[in-house]
Amino acid sequence: AICSEKSRQRLSTMLDDALADFERGSFKDSGFAGSLQSAVGLHPWRAFIAALRELSDVTYILGEVMLQFQALGAGLGDYGIIRAAPWFHPCLDALADKLRRLKAQLEQVNKAVDETIVFARARGMSVKKPSPSRGMG
Repeated sequence: AICSEKSRQRLSTMLDDALADFERGSFKDSGFAGSLQSAVGLHPWRAFIAALRELSDVTYILGEVMLQFQALGAGLGDYGIIRAAPWFHPCLDALADKLRRLKAQLEQVNKAVDETIVFARARGMSVKKPSPSRGMG
């Protein structure tokens, strides 16, 4: 087992706590650049937390659920997978849905980084500290 239910619950609690801190404006030790902390209307931290939740779900599906089908295929071959199709396809659909949502959340984070850091620097505007150094990019 990759991750116990207890570990998944701890992660969920940590993400809830982080989101509550971010909503209050407390970004200490978050690693978020200053301009992302105050990105008006973008709230990239919400998308970041949502992406972490989706990633946790994807990891669970791949590491726990899909491994069961892999073991079934290894033991019973194609016949086993064909017989498991009524359960396998909904799992694939759930995985595809989670991956679509993960992609959407990461695109929101990327958009916020572009708008608040990359484009601002390209226009010669100052970027709120803390911010990535020029050597980091």
